[in-house]
Amino acid sequence: MENAITTNLSEKDQVIANSRLNVPEEYRHDLCANYLLQDEFHSLVKKWRKDTQYFSSITKMVQHPAYRRIIDMGIDVLPYLFDELNQRPDHWLVALNAITGEDPAPEKSTFDEAVQAWLAWGREKRYLQ
Repeated sequence: MENAITTNLSEKDQVIANSRLNVPEEYRHDLCANYLLQDEFHSLVKKWRKDTQYFSSITKMVQHPAYRRIIDMGIDVLPYLFDELNQRPDHWLVALNAITGEDPAPEKSTFDEAVQAWLAWGREKRYLQ
């Protein structure tokens, strides 16, 4: 049975979402929604990196529309954001703070120390394996 989410997917993606993963019908909507969220997140990250690669101002980097959209995606994007931070540390700390309202990094920590503090927090909260 098709729904609003799977209808917008390509035929290949529908096969993956509906049959290859052998997902019960009642979970397919969530699976497809997560797939679309992850896809949007990665597209925004790619655009943000491309558009801000020559910026020297962190303020300008975090004001970029793609970065702001990632923040607007809210808590659901945290697993992808932590995975991104873990694989390719970058200026995601402002987004993490905006989404969670937390700041686990000690005052006056270096960038690398702040990244490690956030990754530990993400593991503790089970956003990151």
